Amino acid sequence: MDIYEKLFFAFENKAKDLYIKKIIIGSSYTCVKLSNGNTGIAYTLADKNQDLQLFSENLYPKNSEAKTCLYCIQSKNPLKKSIGIALINALNHDYALFLPDDDNNTGLFAQLDIKMNTKISMAGFVKPLADKIKTKTKFLNILDYDKKLGKETEFLKNLKSSDYLIITSSSLLNSTIEPFLNEKNKKTKAVLIGPTTPMSEQVFKGTGISLLAGSHILPGYEEIVMNKVAKGFGTPVLKKFLRKTILKIQ
Repeated sequence: MDIYEKLFFAFENKAKDLYIKKIIIGSSYTCVKLSNGNTGIAYTLADKNQDLQLFSENLYPKNSEAKTCLYCIQSKNPLKKSIGIALINALNHDYALFLPDDDNNTGLFAQLDIKMNTKISMAGFVKPLADKIKTKTKFLNILDYDKKLGKETEFLKNLKSSDYLIITSSSLLNSTIEPFLNEKNKKTKAVLIGPTTPMSEQVFKGTGISLLAGSHILPGYEEIVMNKVAKGFGTPVLKKFLRKTILKIQ
């Protein structure tokens, strides 16, 4: 069973009797609000020329069954995957509320235990995180397809000897997560990061991921976030209305 199948079955029961209240696809993030008020977000991965909102309205109009929408997670279309994971993060919102707080990535760095000779590979460039890592180690191996950073062959070669693999959760949308996990050394600890991350030990146990670092919308800020998402704002604006959390996979 692959990660996408595990995501579907992990949240299938939670989706029962719930309906889609609203889907907003912005140029940076996608937002799904459910009939119970719970709201989730995920990074938007789509063709820049695509009419994003028209796509979502035609695909899943208001009051569509959440379980039907959940099938998006198994689609090969990255934009459908964005909708699917935003839905999953909405379904998982109540659980995420009780996860440990990780403001300023304090818990993340405590788990990573980076020393000067620690070798880290980062699949998906996150500048603030990369800058902090560079203050702790001289070995940072970066690959980002969209930003055209790094070369895949060199990245995969260095990944074999890395102590940690940090993967941005947008890798769930372009289906690069499993190839990266398959290429890493068995001793390499993998961490999935970013607001898109579905915070579920059930899903990621046995996949090679040892730590999840995600975010959820702070209660009471759902409408503000949806408004910001509709206007195309990204993480620098949205992070004020999100709470970072961390989950160790046992």
